[in-house]
Amino acid sequence: MNKPVEKLLYFLLFAGIPLIGQADIYVANNRVPGTVSIIDENTNTVLKKLTVGNNPNRLAVAPDKSRVYVSGKESDTLSVIDTATKSVIATVAVGDAPEFVGVRPDGKRIFVANTAAGTVSVIDTDPESATVYTVLAEITVGAFPKFMAFTPDGQWLYLSNLDSGNVSIIDANTFQVNKTVNVGGNPTRVVAHPDGSRVYVAVRALSKVSVFSTSSKSVTKSITVGTGPTGMDISPDGLKLFTSNQTGGTVSVINTATDTLLATTSVGEWPWVVNSAPLGDKAYTVAAKSNAAAVVDAATGSVLATIPVGKGPYWGAVNAEGTRYTVTNPPDGTVSIIDTTTSSVIATIATDQNPWVVEYVQTGGGNVSDTDGDGVVDSEDNCPSVANADQADSNNNGVGDACEAPVLSSVSPNTITRNTTSSLTLNGQNFLSGMTASITPFPAGVQVKSLVVNSATSATLTVNVLSTALTGTRGIKITSPDGVKTSTLQRAITVK
Repeated sequence: MNKPVEKLLYFLLFAGIPLIGQADIYVANNRVPGTVSIIDENTNTVLKKLTVGNNPNRLAVAPDKSRVYVSGKESDTLSVIDTATKSVIATVAVGDAPEFVGVRPDGKRIFVANTAAGTVSVIDTDPESATVYTVLAEITVGAFPKFMAFTPDGQWLYLSNLDSGNVSIIDANTFQVNKTVNVGGNPTRVVAHPDGSRVYVAVRALSKVSVFSTSSKSVTKSITVGTGPTGMDISPDGLKLFTSNQTGGTVSVINTATDTLLATTSVGEWPWVVNSAPLGDKAYTVAAKSNAAAVVDAATGSVLATIPVGKGPYWGAVNAEGTRYTVTNPPDGTVSIIDTTTSSVIATIATDQNPWVVEYVQTGGGNVSDTDGDGVVDSEDNCPSVANADQADSNNNGVGDACEAPVLSSVSPNTITRNTTSSLTLNGQNFLSGMTASITPFPAGVQVKSLVVNSATSATLTVNVLSTALTGTRGIKITSPDGVKTSTLQRAITVK
């Protein structure tokens, strides 16, 4: 969230002005036949109840908020809901026992984890496509694939395989498994850092979080947390990571600047899920056996409030303004609506049998389009065409670093030899996955083999130098993924 919006929110909160936007609350009721209840956030009334696949247990929302996707675990289907008409517009057959659903940041593909099949179904969700709402691929992964997260650029999908103790790293464009990495017992939730540098995987049986470097696609660190982490969320600014530790009845807070544990605190028995507040200053969780929700301070890890809710609370969701927290109570057939400014339940709403998961879906109140799918609406995004959840703007010119032209400042080594293949390290700024490189003013026997972006400031360029290559200097030009913005370093390398 950018600073002006943050300041406005704080001002309104201190002024006592309620911050309720225009949103609907979607609740998946895990029953047969499956249903989804749609609740008006402002009136706390059920607007509609839709029939979907049997035992719906996960919801996912399209980046532009136009669609809600619902997995039907016992019917092996995915239901597609049009949020404008509040109707089911498609039902897609997928693999056996689908659960978690991931939406690629551009909104054009969704990935469904089929837990019993050990596969992932890839579905076309591009409304302009002739094959919209059809399965494009079935990807074989590990045993009981569970949770997933995309890197912010949408290139890679990290998927936890609960029963095989590993993580599948999938190319989200080619639908191929690029790498499988063992992390040990029962990996659960997966979260990507907003800057794209790391992916975090909670490992329940080992009570740790494995930290993946996205450049090497390998585990670089393990962080010990509370016993049995099952839920995880990261603050929108990327500064704090929260885990809900179901076996231990705790929430752990991690400082992502150092990837070290800040605190672990008791919140009640069996907390399944944890949700960051939009400002990242606190987190919310629900303790199923304690029939309560808890509010945790992100700075200290202490419990700020414990709020009685319905029986056996399982899932929670925070609205975009951070003023409401909705909790599902499966045994009661209700959801509890919590006012986060007073830490009190303001409504208990009957939905249907076994309300399982919940999501907020913005419906109005201004421009809610999010073209790049980074969680920042276009009207507030300093780079609406490229995913940049951190809104980094190093030169403070109002244009996000992700939309700035790439800058190539140096190359190492700067000498290459004929009849060899050489790897060169490019250093600079604003490097993005998908950018390309070329040799200028002419190749003259130096061929670009590949370019791999390691980070926003580093890339590896591999070149083939033919035996017939002309000796002398060459320049290197890099081009942004959109093919528009370029940077050239003259006399970057010398062929000998």
